[in-house]
Amino acid sequence: MEQRQLYLDLLRVISIFAVIVLHVAASIAGNFSKVPPEHWMVANIIDSITRFCVPVLFMISGALILGDAKNYQLSYLFRKRILRILIPFIIWSLFYLYYTQPDFNFLNGLSSIVAKPAMYHLWFIYPLIGLYLLTPLLGIFIKNAENSITYYFLGLWFVIAILNPLLNVMVGFQPPIFSLPKNLEETWLYTGYFVLGFYLSRRSFNFNKLLPIFLIVSGILITILATDYFSYKHGRFYDVFYRYTTPNVLMVSIGMFLLVQMLSSQLETLKSLSRSLLIKLSEVSFGIYLMHIIILNQVNIRLHLDANTFHPAIGIILTSISVFVISAILTYLIRQIPFVGKWMT
Repeated sequence: MEQRQLYLDLLRVISIFAVIVLHVAASIAGNFSKVPPEHWMVANIIDSITRFCVPVLFMISGALILGDAKNYQLSYLFRKRILRILIPFIIWSLFYLYYTQPDFNFLNGLSSIVAKPAMYHLWFIYPLIGLYLLTPLLGIFIKNAENSITYYFLGLWFVIAILNPLLNVMVGFQPPIFSLPKNLEETWLYTGYFVLGFYLSRRSFNFNKLLPIFLIVSGILITILATDYFSYKHGRFYDVFYRYTTPNVLMVSIGMFLLVQMLSSQLETLKSLSRSLLIKLSEVSFGIYLMHIIILNQVNIRLHLDANTFHPAIGIILTSISVFVISAILTYLIRQIPFVGKWMT
């Protein structure tokens, strides 16, 4: 049995917490002209820092799924991988529809989630399932490809999915050869992160830790300053540099992955209790992701805790920690329910 890669567990926990922080901060960051400028800037800084979360989650999936040849077998892939995310996704989608729609209908709900997510954060599951379906093809390709072919694939992905959309938005430049339909463009984006995660997880890098730190700091600064500049220039919230299709977010994502990967040897020396806690948090991360929006809503209503509590610098972090802890505990308890618990989270 292959040794557990604790750095991937740590990356997953960090990324899931960052997702929560992002959603808490968004209530201020998205209201550029409706909040005090200093409050908006705090939210912009915090939101910019967390933008790596979704790309890194795709990269972790690529490292784990493409890295295990058992996932190339269709029966194993569907039973052990796809069903394990599809069933909880359906359950929570129906729950969110029931929670938000007074006239909820079960059959209509099932048909509606085929076309669009029941709650905004569930969009992530759609491309994730698509990537799982592509795993046998991608896995055989990437495992047998020479380095030059892998570089070619990642380079082509960068031009089409990362650079091309930014150039189109910023200067209206879009070469016809790269003018792909939106759905295909998005497939390129997440497939690239999926393959990139596998590639980085299978390579040993000897460079200084300053390189990933440079990528992280530079990417975050670009996100903060560009969002600030263009928001004031256009007089509205300008979210282009928040998108996962931007070079700045790619820089931070690669930097985060490499930096935590460099901690592998230190993580192996963790004491038993710390190691167990890290693994448990990693195991409940999918449940945290699925339920954190309803928990955030209840924390806002019942605890009167949100991004504006005291001050955004305090409220965003305090709310995020509360949502993370409550979601983790509830997910753990649900998973203890015999037979059905594991299929809910």
